[in-house]
Amino acid sequence: MSEFDSSAAMQDALEQIEALTRATTAATEVLATVEADLVTVTMSARPAIESIDYQWAAFRGIGADELADTTRAAIAETVLKVQAAQAEALQQVPGLAALFDRADPADIDLPAEAVDAARRAASELQEREFTVAEKGGRVEVTVDGSGAITRLWLSALAGRESASEWLGEAVLSTVNAALDEARRAQEAALIGEEALDPTAELDEIVDAFEARLEGLDSRLDEVVRRLGLE
Repeated sequence: MSEFDSSAAMQDALEQIEALTRATTAATEVLATVEADLVTVTMSARPAIESIDYQWAAFRGIGADELADTTRAAIAETVLKVQAAQAEALQQVPGLAALFDRADPADIDLPAEAVDAARRAASELQEREFTVAEKGGRVEVTVDGSGAITRLWLSALAGRESASEWLGEAVLSTVNAALDEARRAQEAALIGEEALDPTAELDEIVDAFEARLEGLDSRLDEVVRRLGLE
């Protein structure tokens, strides 16, 4: 193999690593904000609420149930906005599209039972619910296994003007705690499928990439020998 070929292979590997690094950064640094009639919500890609601010009108004549519905709708809209922002950010990553274009599906061979196990785990997790109540009993949140908020309850105290001092922080902490429970359940479900791991596809991709890097090391060693640098 020529020095030129080895240099080109090394450059190709470095470009792939850079593209993956940029993609990871782009996907995790996304923030999205939705300004609804009564509440403004900002979320990160984790997903987690970074801030939630209520307008004064939210505490004047608005019932707790209506305020809860408005809050849940705003959070759901923000989640969709985060996902859209992630997709857009990934599209802007230089070299990422080319990296996936070069991926060969034939290199990934998952047994049918592993695919079935992953689908069952995802279906069972989707049906689970995780409920977290704020310590003061003023906020209660339920999310499903995917992390979608299915219920957000606020006590009657939430409709009072004094709630402006605590409601935003109480909703933020309770929603994030519920999302964390769902996330831990997702991780536990994956760990529980040791023999038929739903993440096997990712593992095979990583293994294939590491094999390419090992091949690159061999090529670089050959270049060193040819140049008499050893």
